[in-house]
Amino acid sequence: MPIFARPAKTGRIKGNHLNTYWWICLRTHTEYLELDQDRLFELGATGIEELEESQNSDSGKIVLKAFFEIEQTFQSALVEFASTSELSSGQEKIEDWDRSWRDRQTPVEVTPNLFVVPPWVPFEANGKHVIRLEAKMAFGTGSHETTRIAALLLEKPGRFKDYIAIPRANGYQS
Repeated sequence: MPIFARPAKTGRIKGNHLNTYWWICLRTHTEYLELDQDRLFELGATGIEELEESQNSDSGKIVLKAFFEIEQTFQSALVEFASTSELSSGQEKIEDWDRSWRDRQTPVEVTPNLFVVPPWVPFEANGKHVIRLEAKMAFGTGSHETTRIAALLLEKPGRFKDYIAIPRANGYQS
């Protein structure tokens, strides 16, 4: 199970004037997993990810990817794990994950008559119903199967047509 990872910060990090982060990948045995995770955090890792390709392995080994915001802590961790046989490392630019996610959003056809469209994406309705919605602020992108089922029920004649559940901040629906 992954321990979340990647620095999601944008802009400059205190002590990091290059707008980059550093990472170390190492293969460890499941027996030493928690020990190695603790060591990486003690050395300044801001997050650790158990890579997916290692979770399906029967070898008893797991690949960890640790992220560092400060180069000095990254260098210390490299020295500490230098004797590890399968070790790799690197440096990457900090990405604005929110901006990157927004750039990939597209209109979602929930039903043949209904589209959910982010407010910043141009879209021609062409007689279809359009809900302009900023995902994360409401119920998401509209692509989840339960959203499609609910929308299909609302389009059918009968008792569902007159009822729409609107989530409220207090957790109740109206």
